[in-house]
Amino acid sequence: MMISISIQGEQTLFDIAIQEYGKADYEALWKLLDDNPDIAFDYKAMQTDAVAEERVLVDNYEIIESGFKDIAYPLTEGQSINIDSDYSGKDNNVLKQIEGSVIATGYAEPINN
Repeated sequence: MMISISIQGEQTLFDIAIQEYGKADYEALWKLLDDNPDIAFDYKAMQTDAVAEERVLVDNYEIIESGFKDIAYPLTEGQSINIDSDYSGKDNNVLKQIEGSVIATGYAEPINN
C-alpha cells in the first residue's frame, strides 16, 4: 500500500530511504525513484557564491534536458512523495532503532571507494 509523506528540511533521498525503509542501498533508492517519477530536488539549496550559482544554473539546464537526477542533493521541502509501506526489502531492525524519527542530514557527500 502506498502512503504519502512530506519532505522536511534538507532531507535527501538517502535520508528518506533510511527513515522509511531502514536502509539506503541501491534497491531502496531505486524503489523510491520508481515510485516517485516526478520527485524534485532542490539544486538551489547548494548555491554558496556567484560561481556556484552559475554552475547550478548550468547543471539545472543539463539535468532538465537529460532527465538526470542527482540523488545527493536535498529534496524540495514540502513536496509529497510516495512510500510503499509493504516494501519487502525493509530493515525492520533499523526501523525499530530509529522509531519514527525524521532523518535529515542535508547534502549527502559522495563515497569514494
